[in-house]
Amino acid sequence: MGSNNKLNISWLCDNAGVSRSGYYSWLSHMQERMKKELRDRVDFELIIQAYKFRGYDKAYLSVILDAFTKQVLSYVLSESLEVDFVLETINKLIDLHGISLDCETLIHSDQGCHYTSIKFQELIKNNELRQSMSRRGNCWDNAPQESFFGHMKDEVHVDKCETFSDLQFEFDDYMDYYNNDRYQWDLAKLSPNEYAKYYETGEYPIKV
Repeated sequence: MGSNNKLNISWLCDNAGVSRSGYYSWLSHMQERMKKELRDRVDFELIIQAYKFRGYDKAYLSVILDAFTKQVLSYVLSESLEVDFVLETINKLIDLHGISLDCETLIHSDQGCHYTSIKFQELIKNNELRQSMSRRGNCWDNAPQESFFGHMKDEVHVDKCETFSDLQFEFDDYMDYYNNDRYQWDLAKLSPNEYAKYYETGEYPIKV
């Protein structure tokens, strides 16, 4: 390397605030960085393909489940992640089931920003309900909800939906199916709505 080049490199390094040894180390690893960038591009293309294949990030769903009967008590589908759609889920719960809610009702969630917001906490408090949140980094506290979403993702057909209206229809249909026709082993082999009625009346709805 000529003396002029050395001077230019020294001047550039001084002005950039880096050492010459650091520059030469960066230069020597250029091929490795290019290979990594190529691998990253390949991985990115695979992610895009998987995204398109599964038909994900189309809408956001807020659901409230009954921990005992596993009934879907309230749900709201939203095109954005604004806090309001979570608040709407609580308001819908109160409208539909207010007569059965009291100060012993516990609204459990993870520690997402929607549930730690002042608006959410005030809504819970103003309606004399109680709030509970999972421990940080502990998914087991919210396992029933995660299990519901896991099964739902395998059973809904969002890949066929092209508009938000299509999604709304798909989820409305699924929630109706889940509550009324999706039988579960640990609910005495009944659907959530049937199990709730069975618990209240003591009458098993299916003839054996």
